[in-house]
Amino acid sequence: MTATPTREEYLPDELERVEKIKIEWSNTKEVSIVHQRCNLQFESIVSNICLEHLRQEKQGNAYLFYNSVKAIIKSIKTLKKLYPELSPDDVKIICAETDSNRNLIEKFLGQRWSISKPVEKDEDEDIISNPKTITFLTATAFEGVDIYDDKGVTYIISDGRKVHTKLDITTQVSQIVGRIRNSIYNDKIYMLWIHSPIENCLTEEEYSAYLDTEEETAKGMIDDFSKVTRGTKQALISYTHTNPFCIDNSEEDLDLVFNTMARKALMNTYVGMELTYNVINNNSYNDTDKVVVTLRDVFTKLESTDYFKPLSGADKLKLGKTANFRKVCLDYEQALIKNDQEIIGTIETDIDYKDLVDFVEIFTVKKLSAVDYRLKNIQDELTKYRAYKESPNVLRNYLRLQQNVFYTAKSLKDKLTNVYETIGVNKKAKASDITQLYKTHKTVVNGNAGYKIIGTIKE
Repeated sequence: MTATPTREEYLPDELERVEKIKIEWSNTKEVSIVHQRCNLQFESIVSNICLEHLRQEKQGNAYLFYNSVKAIIKSIKTLKKLYPELSPDDVKIICAETDSNRNLIEKFLGQRWSISKPVEKDEDEDIISNPKTITFLTATAFEGVDIYDDKGVTYIISDGRKVHTKLDITTQVSQIVGRIRNSIYNDKIYMLWIHSPIENCLTEEEYSAYLDTEEETAKGMIDDFSKVTRGTKQALISYTHTNPFCIDNSEEDLDLVFNTMARKALMNTYVGMELTYNVINNNSYNDTDKVVVTLRDVFTKLESTDYFKPLSGADKLKLGKTANFRKVCLDYEQALIKNDQEIIGTIETDIDYKDLVDFVEIFTVKKLSAVDYRLKNIQDELTKYRAYKESPNVLRNYLRLQQNVFYTAKSLKDKLTNVYETIGVNKKAKASDITQLYKTHKTVVNGNAGYKIIGTIKE
């Protein structure tokens, strides 16, 4: 059974011949959307939403559907500065239980903070309602999860600048509406957004044509996948995590397959933007100030409201001024040279500067000037490095050692040192590294220890 609006022609092929029964729910009410488009002070507004609930300036408990773990961590770090008594007793984080997410949360928030279960149960498997003032939820809780909190207020937070989801969160409203099953506030959702997901495709035909292009691009990428090196495959898989037409099917071997269900799912989501939504009437709260609209109205017709407010001047002063990235780089460079642990600690514990810290760890502080202290240049170099370090083929291309030729250990170490410096491998070269790239025979010639190259090692 699904409560998600689904047009017949966009159902999966497997369900085409299955008999369908439509259930008409009684005692329902329409859902209204309070929305605001925001190009400035987005993160400030998100923090202020949380503060207003923590300070009891707004009713209910805030549930922020926000599909970015890094952004959630940043919001919590801001709240800890502005609301010093904040603890895990006040905030839940519901996201995918991966090592990457666990490590990020522990590193930037501390060991007391952890990932919460979407649904908590007692030893008899009965659901426990354990609401907190603030709950952040990523896509792991957008579907198939029942949340129980009779005071839960739904916020959809869509930062279109971030590449963190295959579908913009605003197109998943049908999955989020009514996710808090028993809330007295479930007939109203609040949506903060930056970019319209249908800005360049205002008609169904235009969107279908756009999907044709995306589909062909994905098929071409998958066709080429088997022809590239392992390092390039890993880079492609990382990129396609945001592509709905591609599925990472890797197990022992890296594998990328075409998602045959993507087109219908995307088309159904698109046409679903013409619909309004209904939820079960939980009665006890009556809001007379309601406007029922479709998502298409939100993105194409209606003027944005001015419902959300950024942090107050007093709160901004507590946080200090926004830092210029170039200046942070220069400060970090000098702090590392002078071993100023206070500045080093401040920068290294701020998730916004994780790429800067990773860059220095890999390439050393001396390389900062070479990238002109610019974030984009740093990110470009990190991307190249991460592809390179997984690809022995690249190292062999730089070394160009000859088969059946003997090389002394010293000459190999010198060659490897030059290659590591050239491509930014933050590793001390050893002659024995060569055995990871080539089949070798360790021997001594004319009193010089070294290796004879027998052949290459296949990836």
